[in-house]
Amino acid sequence: MKNRSMIGIVFLTVSIIGVMVGCATVKIWSSNPSVPTISNDDFEVSFEPLLKEGQKFYDRFQFRFKNKTDGQLIIDWQNSRYLQAGRENGPFIFKGIKTEDIENLPSDTVAPGAELSKEIAPLRLVGLDKLSSRSIQPGEKPIRAGVIPAGEHGLLLVVKQGEKKIPVKIQLKISVKEM
Repeated sequence: MKNRSMIGIVFLTVSIIGVMVGCATVKIWSSNPSVPTISNDDFEVSFEPLLKEGQKFYDRFQFRFKNKTDGQLIIDWQNSRYLQAGRENGPFIFKGIKTEDIENLPSDTVAPGAELSKEIAPLRLVGLDKLSSRSIQPGEKPIRAGVIPAGEHGLLLVVKQGEKKIPVKIQLKISVKEM
């Protein structure tokens, strides 16, 4: 009789845990448009949100730029801005940027007919990693891209063509649904 009671208790416990796990909500992140692209006679640019590796949320963007002209175009990162809810919210940072470079971000020169692709993250959403979470070299700052929240996001890109500055806005909307 005791064995049957124990089996019943174990079965009931496993059933309750199964129901609780089955009812857990999962957040699904999506973007509309999924990869916004703007194209004109001089260049084509796209701005795609990227999921954090091993996670289900966005933490950075894939920036792609194609020069369609016969001359060089310059991406002016110092004057380009992250847009959040339609407002400028600071610069973007990318691989190779050190904290001392943030006040004077380097530009990218794109040769005629060439393409540039890089992952960029809004500086305002960057955080510090725990020192134990990865191997940090002496003198290195443990920074990581933060979660990009639901809402309107975008890039105010400044492209230089000779002395001419060409501002371009590219936007998307991130939604988070619980399933």
